[in-house]
Amino acid sequence: MPETAIGATRGRHWLEHLLWSVADWEAAARTAREAVAQFGAILLEVSPCGELDGWRIASGKVALLISRPLGPMEAILSLPLAPAALLSIQLLTPREHACAVAAGKGGGKAIAARLARAGVGHVASRFRCSVV
Repeated sequence: MPETAIGATRGRHWLEHLLWSVADWEAAARTAREAVAQFGAILLEVSPCGELDGWRIASGKVALLISRPLGPMEAILSLPLAPAALLSIQLLTPREHACAVAAGKGGGKAIAARLARAGVGHVASRFRCSVV
């Protein structure tokens, strides 16, 4: 029987899985914009899907970096009712996550800067090399 519910996890592409995971987290917490404004970037751990088995961190989850886009992209979009903040969601390698955690509060921002310098700051790919 095919799945019809919005957000169903079966048969999702890995990018869709990550996007839904972040959307569900933000719907419950409603803190991403403020946390990114305060720290520059935040780390989030979400459950993996099969395509991301090689990206699992020690907790068994996959790590994401949520930050403002670095580079030529505008962070604020003017919309008819109110401005919207554009945030970047990047899949982190286990090494990148460990480096960000070890660095403390500024670790996420430092990894975001490394990703931007490598030219992958806003492009999520499970085939990219680690920046640490």
